[in-house]
Amino acid sequence: MAGEATPLIDLLGALLAETRNPWIGPEHHAAVTEAASALAPLLPAATTHLTGAAAFTAPDRDRQVLAARLAWAVTGDAAAILPTVRAVLAQGSTPAHEAAGLVADLADAGVDVADVEPLLRRLLSPRHVVDGVPDDGGARVAAARALWRLGVPPAELTASLIESIQDRWTRGDPVALLVEMGAVDAAAELERLADQPRRITVAATTADDLVWSDEALQTRLRAAAATLRGDAVRQHSPSAST
Repeated sequence: MAGEATPLIDLLGALLAETRNPWIGPEHHAAVTEAASALAPLLPAATTHLTGAAAFTAPDRDRQVLAARLAWAVTGDAAAILPTVRAVLAQGSTPAHEAAGLVADLADAGVDVADVEPLLRRLLSPRHVVDGVPDDGGARVAAARALWRLGVPPAELTASLIESIQDRWTRGDPVALLVEMGAVDAAAELERLADQPRRITVAATTADDLVWSDEALQTRLRAAAATLRGDAVRQHSPSAST
C-alpha cells in the first residue's frame, strides 16, 4: 500500500537465510513478482542458492526456486537461473510445483524453455521414481500448466488432470486449469466424477468437513463441465467460424 519494500525484503531475506519457517508458498512467489527490482538488495543472498544442482531437502529446493524467481525478477537474466530450475524439476515431488510455475512464467515472457518439456512430462505421472523414491505428484498440475504455456494442446494434458482430481490433488487446481485451457473434451469426465457417490476418499479431517469438501467439489465439477460445454458450443457455432 505504501510502496515500502523493507518489510518484504526482511521477510524474504529471512526465508533465504533459513532463519524463518521453511514453508514457501504461492504468496511468496507472487510478492517477488510484484516487487521485482525493489528486491535488488536480496540478489546476493538469492545467488547463493543458484547452484545448478538440486538441494538435498525439499525446503531447500523450495528456497532454490524462490531464489531463482527473485534473481530473474531483479535481473531478467534467465540463463543464470535455468540450470537450478531444471535440477529441481528433475528431482520432482512438491518443490517442482513452483519450479514448473516459474517455467510457465518464463515461457509467457518469451524465454526459450522448450528443453525442459521432457522433465515436465515426467511430472505428469506421480508414479515415476527419482533416486529410489516415488514422486508424490505434488507438481503434476503445475507441470500441465507449464506444458500448456509451452504450446502442448490441452487434449494431451486432460487425462493427467482428471487423474489428479481422482487422486485428490495437493498443489495447484486441476479443475480451474481445465477451464482455463478450454479443455472441452474434459466435460464428460468431470460430470462422471461429479456423479460418483464419493469424490474424496482420503482426508485427515472431521466427518462434517469431509462431507462439506466433497459436496463443494461436486458443485465445482459440475460448474466446470457446464462452462466447458458452453465453450464447445461457441467453438462450433456459425458465428465462431466467421
